[in-house]
Amino acid sequence: MRSLPLLFLGALLVLPSLLTPSDAAANDAVLVELFTSQGCSSCPPADRVLSDLGHDRGNVEIIPLSFHVDYWNYIGWKDAFSSSKWSNRQREYAAALPGNRTYTPQLVVQGRLDCVGSNERCIRDAVSRAASLPRAASVEIEDAREVAGSVYVDADVQLEPGQSAVVANVVVYESGLSTDVRRGENRGRELRNDFVVRRLEQVGTIASGDTTRRRVTTKIPVQKDWKEDKLGVVVFLQDPATRKVLSVARAPLGTKSAALEPLPKSERVPLSQVALGGHCPVAIVETEQLVKGSANLQYRYQGNVYQVMSKSAGAKFASQPARYVPPFSTFDPVVFSESQQRTTGSLNVFTLHQGKPWFFLNTDNKNKFLLRPDPYVQNALAQ
Repeated sequence: MRSLPLLFLGALLVLPSLLTPSDAAANDAVLVELFTSQGCSSCPPADRVLSDLGHDRGNVEIIPLSFHVDYWNYIGWKDAFSSSKWSNRQREYAAALPGNRTYTPQLVVQGRLDCVGSNERCIRDAVSRAASLPRAASVEIEDAREVAGSVYVDADVQLEPGQSAVVANVVVYESGLSTDVRRGENRGRELRNDFVVRRLEQVGTIASGDTTRRRVTTKIPVQKDWKEDKLGVVVFLQDPATRKVLSVARAPLGTKSAALEPLPKSERVPLSQVALGGHCPVAIVETEQLVKGSANLQYRYQGNVYQVMSKSAGAKFASQPARYVPPFSTFDPVVFSESQQRTTGSLNVFTLHQGKPWFFLNTDNKNKFLLRPDPYVQNALAQ
């Protein structure tokens, strides 16, 4: 176990007040986050434990993620998977957990307690305790697949009554990685790593007290050095203040919800009741053009009816509708952020962000959005 200089090392950090079982439904899965480094000689045993946990088929589903920190890179070996973002994430946990400890290999369970990453007994006890906590939220991944060089993820999330605001996070990880280490403490060793975090995105905030079932979506570009057949997706909800993880789910790429069916003639609606003014959502996303859909090719999705321009476009929409529908209907996200009013934007003024169409009242609002989209997106998705 290797620490940063001058930091105290300890065993399992237990938070009794946070680990009291309840009669409420328990958590279906538990997130474990290992902070590790290829430059640390104490880390390979922890990496092996994490791999084993990820393939465990016990009573509680353990969802592992491996965050490679960068603060050991100075000793002679630069970890290719390391990032200062992951080091900062570990420091945020240290600030939130009693003890303020940062070390490698450190494993954080459900954002609530920590273990030495190679201490499997400690980890399993912590997982059992975390799993016994009442469920405060739910996550269900509906779609996770690679399309044209990007990973598209759609998940349904929901908070239980009384829960404070949470952030929805999407992770793309890669397993089956092998590295010949030529310098540093692990010189001459071949290190194998699974569940290595390649990308983490915050995709929206759910407001305190909001118990509505919501869809969160994101698009993450696949980098050239990622092996697509080794990628997986994790979605989790986390309290940004306490760092507690409330719910988590994972899926391999290729996960998809059942395809929609075109509406039969008896259920088709007039143009005035069709979303997007009857324009094809597939054409908007793939060509950035407004193309009228056919009244004979209507699909109902999340309470709205959409028209597509052709059978091939219909097949795309039916197999992955969440990719094509606007995340905020056609409301202008800039107007909403500034006045909390849901004002319908013009169909002729839109842009794509993370592969999704966003509509605006005018070009000034569109330009505001393009300069700094993240605050507008998060405000919109929080509602």
